[in-house]
Amino acid sequence: MAKLLTVASNGQISIGKEWAGKQIVIEKVNSNELRILSGAFIPDKDLTFHTSEAKEVLAEFEAWTEKNPPKKSNRAALMARLEKKAREKAKP
Repeated sequence: MAKLLTVASNGQISIGKEWAGKQIVIEKVNSNELRILSGAFIPDKDLTFHTSEAKEVLAEFEAWTEKNPPKKSNRAALMARLEKKAREKAKP
């Protein structure tokens, strides 16, 4: 479906309410054509999590968690060890 629009003098167009609230990217195909795509886009601040290095680290972590399942901890023993370390560190 094609829709004929006129670009206002300020350079803006209205593409319709069905696009309201959606994230879009406007791609300049050539000097006479724009392509509007909707979808989920990765913010710049999150790009570091979508690198091959980050995916490799995550895969290594997931493999580690499979080999090292969580164990029930003894909270009282843990607190006693932490308190002992804190006392030792506080000694002059």
